[in-house]
Amino acid sequence: MEILELTDRKVQHFARKVLPLCLTLCLLLLRFFFELRSKPKTSIMKLIKKTGIFNPDGEIVLHPGISISWELLRDKNAPELPPGIPIDIDISIDEQTLVSGEYGIVWASYDLRQAEVLHNALFAQNITSAIGRVELDEGFLLLIIIDNKKDIGEALDFIWRKATGLRLKPDWTYPVGEPNKSFEKWVDG
Repeated sequence: MEILELTDRKVQHFARKVLPLCLTLCLLLLRFFFELRSKPKTSIMKLIKKTGIFNPDGEIVLHPGISISWELLRDKNAPELPPGIPIDIDISIDEQTLVSGEYGIVWASYDLRQAEVLHNALFAQNITSAIGRVELDEGFLLLIIIDNKKDIGEALDFIWRKATGLRLKPDWTYPVGEPNKSFEKWVDG
């Protein structure tokens, strides 16, 4: 059996060449891991869910007189499914896109009181906003909309983005039926 002889030269080579390379690789892997974990998870909010009946000609009948052609939904031919099979159609929106400010929407809530309080708080900050309403299958979603593009960033910072603002979390981050604890905490002072 051969015994590995460590000479000063081998130790120095290891310390200068191999060890820094291993440490660099470990640091890169850790950085990659933490970047993956810190990226916001994309959540999808379902706005509408409808069930239709599939017809062999590629038509999905949602209601008598209301149908959608498969070709309108996809560029491919209709699938070979048995006639009459139920097909669900969902219309959804990415929650992060919804409140990103890109379309003037800076906040969304299921709670009318929350929407009105935020609308008034923005007014106190000299930011004009409006409350929009989106009907969902169950209930509705209220949107805080900013028309003046120059005010969007300031509104986002105030409501949820900056540590110096309200730091609110969206209603949908809480279990269904529970109040928005971040909003309640801010209101209660």
